[in-house]
Amino acid sequence: MRSDADGRYQFSTIRPASYPGRNVPQHIHLTILEPNGRYYYIAEIEFEDDPLLPKSRLMAKNPRGGLGVIPLSEENGVYYGKRDIILGLNIPNYE
Repeated sequence: MRSDADGRYQFSTIRPASYPGRNVPQHIHLTILEPNGRYYYIAEIEFEDDPLLPKSRLMAKNPRGGLGVIPLSEENGVYYGKRDIILGLNIPNYE
């Protein structure tokens, strides 16, 4: 996906399940590709109502790209979430 001129982006997906047989919170992996060709991973999108999400994750120090834990709202059976991504934040050797 690409962001618009103001940096906004959106995508549609299903809400993922946890890995079977493991206590891993539901999450979505994200990788950033900047116009200069540099790419890096950032903190996963996780859902604040997930019972497997450790409370400590809500206060994570130095998450890559900013905090990835988001609330969801529901409208007509569709869930919406918002995550602000801060390019380069807490990325080692980012210039």
